[in-house]
Amino acid sequence: MLAAAGMEVEESTDIECPAVFENVATAVRAFVGAGPTMLAISHSGEQQVAEAVRDGIGPYTDPQGQVTLPGWYRAVFTQG
Repeated sequence: MLAAAGMEVEESTDIECPAVFENVATAVRAFVGAGPTMLAISHSGEQQVAEAVRDGIGPYTDPQGQVTLPGWYRAVFTQG
């Protein structure tokens, strides 16, 4: 796709960017308050969605309660 636009890839790299929350309650608030979650809340209720989020982030919660969700971006540097 970049070549079709007349660009040449000089470098391509992944950049780690984890989302870190101080505790489970903060992570749940962040997800339950996000716009895309509103459809799930209108369908199942906020309590059900919050419980599902708590269950889902369990594997990413350390013994001290901090939640770290892995994330990354791809950066592509081109010359055209």
